[in-house]
Amino acid sequence: MPGKRGGKRPGAGRKKGSKNQKTRVFNARIKAADALPLDYMLRVMRDSKANKDRRDKMAIAAAPYIHPRLQAVEHITPPPDQPTLGGSQDYLVLARQVAVVLYMADKKQVKNITPQVTHG
Repeated sequence: MPGKRGGKRPGAGRKKGSKNQKTRVFNARIKAADALPLDYMLRVMRDSKANKDRRDKMAIAAAPYIHPRLQAVEHITPPPDQPTLGGSQDYLVLARQVAVVLYMADKKQVKNITPQVTHG
């Protein structure tokens, strides 16, 4: 059949979600060990009979997997002369005004767009 080489064929190729050999071996080892490293660390950390220093080390090692570090956030305060919105109701009012202005602008009924903003 000339012209029928290559391309997509039904049923050909790897099935979606199928695991490769490396993943199957890894999963088998995890299943055989009956615990993930994090499970082991938590088990040692919670064992009251274990050495206190060892428990502390396991807690330190497990912490990043359970409690991610918080990111630093920059807080920006607007200058006193810049208009601000007070509460959630102000946002709702402004959103309605914007919606009306955009609707009217789309209908070519608005020539000058000046939103009303409160100074806080």
